[in-house]
Amino acid sequence: MDFFDHPYYKLNKRLLLLVGQWPYQESSERRFRIFIVSFSLFSFLFTQIFLFFTCNGDIEIIIESMAPVSAVMVGIIKYYTLQFNRDKMLVGLQNSAESFRYFNFAVAQLVHLFCMCYPGQRMIDYSTDIRIKAYSGLWYKAPLSIHKLLILIIRKSLKPSYLTAGKIFIFCLETFATILQTATSYFMDNGPIRNPVNVVYAILLCPSHYLVSSPHRTKEELEIMHKFGKETKLFTLCYTSEYFIDEDKHFFPVYFHMSISIAISITALITGDALFLMFNSHICGIFAAVGCRLENFLKDQIDSKYSINNISKDKCLENVRYSIRNHKSALKRFAELIESFYSVSLLLQAGLSLICMSISLFEMLIVVENRAEAFRYFNFAVAQLLHLFCMCYPGQRMIDYSTDIRIKAYNGLWYEAPLSIHKLLILVIRKSLEPSYLTAGKIFIFCLETFATILQTATSYFMVISSVH
Repeated sequence: MDFFDHPYYKLNKRLLLLVGQWPYQESSERRFRIFIVSFSLFSFLFTQIFLFFTCNGDIEIIIESMAPVSAVMVGIIKYYTLQFNRDKMLVGLQNSAESFRYFNFAVAQLVHLFCMCYPGQRMIDYSTDIRIKAYSGLWYKAPLSIHKLLILIIRKSLKPSYLTAGKIFIFCLETFATILQTATSYFMDNGPIRNPVNVVYAILLCPSHYLVSSPHRTKEELEIMHKFGKETKLFTLCYTSEYFIDEDKHFFPVYFHMSISIAISITALITGDALFLMFNSHICGIFAAVGCRLENFLKDQIDSKYSINNISKDKCLENVRYSIRNHKSALKRFAELIESFYSVSLLLQAGLSLICMSISLFEMLIVVENRAEAFRYFNFAVAQLLHLFCMCYPGQRMIDYSTDIRIKAYNGLWYEAPLSIHKLLILVIRKSLEPSYLTAGKIFIFCLETFATILQTATSYFMVISSVH
C-alpha cells in the first residue's frame, strides 16, 4: 500500500508496526509484538484485580483502583478491535489530516511548562508563609531573647526561596502566564553543578535527614513532612497495585514494569484512536468532495453567453453519475463498514470512560487537600473527557458532512441541467436526508449532543457517589 508512505499516513503506519497490527508485517515479528503488548496490558490489569482480593474489602482502595482498571480495559478493547479487524480495515484510504497531532503536541508542551512553573510557585508560597505562621504564634508571651530570634526568621522569610532559569527569570505562575502570552504573540505574528546526580540525591534525602536527625522534632512536624513525603510517591509508583512482593525491597523491578506497561498501554490507545480518526477523516473527505462536485458540476462549463445546449449533455450526466458512485462508496464501503467494526467497541469504551471520569472526580474530592494528588486525578478525569470527545466529535463530523451534500446539490446550477440529471440529483438529495452516523452498539449515536449527555451523566454519578460516601 504505497499511499501509507505519504506523510499523512506515516504516523499511522509506524504505530501499527510498533504494536504488531500492520497487515504486511512478517508473521513472526507480528506475533512477537502482539505477545509483548498483550502481556503488558494484561499484567497491568491483573495487578489491579489482585488488589481487589487482598484489600480486605477496603472501599477506598477499591474505588481508587477502579479508574486504572477501566482505563486499561479501554486499551485492551481498542487493541483487540484492531487485532480482529486488521485485514479488513486498511482498504481504499485516500486522505488524512495532521492538525490534531500538532494540537496534542502544543498541549503537551503547555502541560510540561506548567509542571516547571507550579513547583517554583509552591516554593515561593511555602517559604514566605513562614513569617505569617511565626507572627500567628504566641510570640508576645515569649521572652525578649526569643523575640529577637523570631525577628531574624521573619526578616529572612521576607525574601522567598525560588527556582530560576539560569538566574534570568523565576519559575512561578506569573512566569507561566508570561511565557504563554509570549508564545501566543509569536504565533499571532508568524554557576556550575559538580555532580547533578549527587545534588539531586542530597535534595531528596533532606526531608528524611530532617526527620531522623532533628532532636527537637514534634508530632506536628512529622505529620507535615510525611504529608509532603507522600507526594514523591505520586511521581514514582504510578498506581496502586498488588505484586505479592515487598514493593519497597523490589522497587526498581516494580517501577520498571509499571512504566513499561503504561507506555505500551498508551501506545495501544493512541494507535487505535489514530486509525479511527483517519478513517473518519477519509469518509468526511469523500462526502465533502461529492458535495463540492455537485455544487460546481455546471459552473465551470456554463458561460453567461451560452446555454446548456452548447455543452455535452453526456459529460454532465457522467459527472453526476461519478458523484453518485462516490457517495455510494462512502456510504456502503466505509460508513457501514466502520460502523460494524467499531459499534460494540465504542459502546464498551464509552461505558468505561464514564466510570473512569466519575471515579476520578470522586477521588479528587476526597484528596482535595493534597493538591498534588488531586491534580493527578483531575488530569485523569480531563484525559477521559478528551477521550470521550474524540469518540463523539468524529460522529458529529460524519453527520454534518453527509447531510451537507443535499445543501451543496441544491446550491448548484441544477435548473440549467437536463431533466435526466434532475432525477439523479433528487435521488442524491433524498439519500442525504438520512445522515450517516456512528453508533454505540445501536443504542445511541455518537455526536456532540451525546457527549454533553455523557458528561451530565458522569457528573450525576459523581454527585451520587459523593452523597453516599
